[in-house]
Amino acid sequence: MRTYKLYATLSNADNLANVTIQRTGRIRSIRWRVDCRTCKTDGQTATVELSTIPSTNIGTSDSRGDIDEFKVNANVGAAGSTLVSMCSQVMMDFPVGVGERLYINSNSTLTAAYVTCYVDVAE
Repeated sequence: MRTYKLYATLSNADNLANVTIQRTGRIRSIRWRVDCRTCKTDGQTATVELSTIPSTNIGTSDSRGDIDEFKVNANVGAAGSTLVSMCSQVMMDFPVGVGERLYINSNSTLTAAYVTCYVDVAE
């Protein structure tokens, strides 16, 4: 088992982080962590995607390259500031080949937000 780590500051952008698969194998799990340290506006959101394509397919039907996706919302009270933190693990069986690249793409309005993605591959 080999773990690949992707880390990025969230923004509304493609290819925030990427890694190259070193050996043919199967993705067995993906572990996500997102942190927003200074959410000050109600209704801020982030949708983050792990993909084999360096451009987002978030909100697209029948898209290619998508492996996993999650969304987080920040609901700020009248006081005007909150912290958002989320951890998640997804079990799967997804084939990957040597030299294939994995990308983090995002649509985000969160302020000072960060994502870490661990991809566990059985080689």
